[in-house]
Amino acid sequence: MSTDAQHDHPHQRPADGVSALKAANDVVAFAVELAALAALPAAAWALALDLPSRIALALAGVALFVTVWALWLAPRAGHRLDMPWLLVAKIAVLGLPFVALALTGHPVLAAVCGGLTAAHLAVATANGWL
Repeated sequence: MSTDAQHDHPHQRPADGVSALKAANDVVAFAVELAALAALPAAAWALALDLPSRIALALAGVALFVTVWALWLAPRAGHRLDMPWLLVAKIAVLGLPFVALALTGHPVLAAVCGGLTAAHLAVATANGWL
């Protein structure tokens, strides 16, 4: 494309930039969601409990996360929460697993995941993508 053609459509480049930001934010969102899901059994496993209790806690944490996500937070959830409750719920559901991870001996990993979660939610909220 020539430079003259680029000047004929001045709004094309910002739209491309927004698309790239949205795609990057979607990737971070997916990574954060998987990390939160993985943090629950990791935190349960680190507790000083007998094996059946750790397994039960890990399974219960994952089941609760998936249920809450599917019912109220997923983009196609049947009863998806409205803003600002959607944001509040996502902060809790995505944040609490990382708090649990920090409390069970992985504070650096929890801080990195928490920071990525905060960045994702801030960008998504500011752009109306949540």
